[in-house]
Amino acid sequence: SYDLDKFIFSIRIPPGSLLHGHTLAESRLGTALYVTVVALQRQGVLMLGPRPTDVLQAGDVLIVHGRPDHLQRLHGSHHLQIESSSSFQDLVSQRLPVAEGLVMEGSPLVGLTLGQSDLRRSHRVHVLAVYSETRDVLGNLKRHQLSIGQRLLMQGEQESLEEITRQGFVSELRYLEANELEEISG
Repeated sequence: SYDLDKFIFSIRIPPGSLLHGHTLAESRLGTALYVTVVALQRQGVLMLGPRPTDVLQAGDVLIVHGRPDHLQRLHGSHHLQIESSSSFQDLVSQRLPVAEGLVMEGSPLVGLTLGQSDLRRSHRVHVLAVYSETRDVLGNLKRHQLSIGQRLLMQGEQESLEEITRQGFVSELRYLEANELEEISG
């Protein structure tokens, strides 16, 4: 079980936040809270895979992937407010489908970590989990070197997922249906 619902949160930047006017990279949310920003909603518009250079504004809602215990650091913060992600869940899942792909022989991913792979920055694909041929979930994704036969659970725009398949990063791309996502997050 990947507990996907427990790993997707929305965080609002309130008025007066010190983060207003700073780039996503300058906010250091990823390193401080161990989260990945998968989308940003501003004035009703959802921007998928925001770039590190995107400037944050008060009122922005960040859709993030991370562990609940890491977000406890926000408790009482005046700079960020955790919100229920249920209102964004349908919108995000419509725009950012979840798919599974196989790392095969000849893939440029073999021997690289996810950070080295540049999937997120260059291809706007977020890897939610990596699992072995025996379906074991592999931990410490930042340092884990990808190898042949591992499967990636990924989220991104359909065009991006299909493009990394065309380029040979993964094969056997398979989109997960709603009932499969419920089983995974159950």
